[in-house]
Order: sequence, then structure tokens, then C-alpha cells
Amino acid sequence: MDSSSIQAFSTGLQILQTIGTSHSYAFPEMLMSEELTNVRLLPKTFHHSHRRSNHSSHSFTATWLYSYLYQKDLKMRFSLTNGKHKTLNFISANTTLSERILEESRTFRCAEDGTFEVLQVPLIGKCDLIFFLPKKGQSLKDSIRELNSTRIQTLFNEMTVYNVHYAIPHFHMKSTFSYIVGREAHKFHFKWVGSSYGSQAREKKNLNRFRERRMSFISPAIDRTPYSFIANRPFFFSVLDHGSPTVMGVYNGH
Repeated sequence: MDSSSIQAFSTGLQILQTIGTSHSYAFPEMLMSEELTNVRLLPKTFHHSHRRSNHSSHSFTATWLYSYLYQKDLKMRFSLTNGKHKTLNFISANTTLSERILEESRTFRCAEDGTFEVLQVPLIGKCDLIFFLPKKGQSLKDSIRELNSTRIQTLFNEMTVYNVHYAIPHFHMKSTFSYIVGREAHKFHFKWVGSSYGSQAREKKNLNRFRERRMSFISPAIDRTPYSFIANRPFFFSVLDHGSPTVMGVYNGH
């Protein structure tokens, strides 16, 4: 990430700290300027009055580059911020596919430090969906406070290709924000979907290409040991477009 992207990401973290982690929400890049760090989350019951002329509505759909597994009966316990648990639908890795795409130019990458485990998921286009999962026993609120520009840069520099076996809650969210007190409001809808990469015809095509590449040259050794990323507790996430944050948000199980 370049310096401007790091600055935008740091500003997004300030907004996360301002709004807090007691709700799930997502906001777009237009709220990440330094002038808008007083953004506040409005309740879901909020409705625009006819007198409000200054309001806008946007949406963002993150389409994964590779397919994942989603079954309605795949459920896991998610730890809530109040110490209780909630059973949620999760998506999981297509482990056969995860193994095969390790040598692709864009694949799953991970990094971690003493506070966060980070998963980078490639999206269609030049975007990536990044999950920041606090280590077990650490709260999301306190973990976000510990992040600074140096640690952000270090985590992204250390992103490494892994055979990732992940499990992540299947969620989408609609959020409404006020960023000039009482005068302007912004509605934002964020969701993510799987791709058609896993279709039989395309899978066969990519498998043949993979075999041809392996026969044409000897590739460097890649650690194929599975890396487990289980998002069963509150986390924050970001969508990066060419390395710059275009969406940020929190998911806490609600």
C-alpha cells in the first residue's frame, strides 16, 4: 500500500473507533476523508423525512474470484461481544480448489501478528476483501486501537500465499450514517457473493492450464500445509481497490 492508501485506511480505522463495535455496519470510501471522522451510525429504524434534501444511497457487491462452499445446514457458533454465543450460517473453503490455485497470480494470502490474523480474498477485478480477525481472547475494540500505520503496512507487506481452510459467517448489511450532524445522511448496502469459477467447464479449463504450466517449468516450492482461518468472533473488514480502501466495516454477529 502506498502512503495515501495507508492514510485512508488509518482514517477508516478512526471512524471504526468513533462508531464502535457494538453493531455490524459497513461504510464506503466517501466517508473516509479526514473531515468526516465525526461519522455516526443511525439506528435501523431511521427514516429520511421529506424535508431532508441532502441524502444519498449506494451499494457495493463484492464478488469472489473463486468459488466457496455454502450450505444452509453448515452452521457454527459465533462468540458475541457480550460473552454469549449465536449459531450462524457459515461459508467454507472449497479445499480442492484452494490446493490447486496456490500457484495462481491471485490467490488467498494471510498474515498475522500478536493481535490480528488477516485473510486476503481476491475479488473479481482488481479488488480484494480483507478480513481482520483479532486473536483469541482479544476484543475487537481494543485490537483496532492498537493498529497504527506502521503495523498496517507491516501486515500487508507480510501477506503470504497459503492453502487456506476458512470458515466465515455469510452476511450482508445495510447501514445509515449521518456525517454532518442533522443535515446529511448516507445509506449504504454491502454484500458479497461467490463466483462461477467452480462451474464444471471452467474448472476443467483451469485444471488443464495448471497442468500445462507445471510441465513447462519447475515452479518454486510452496508450503501446501493448510492454514486455518476460522472467523467465529467479531472482526472488521475492508475492500481494497488497487490497494486503496473503498469499503470498511465491522461484523459482530448481529
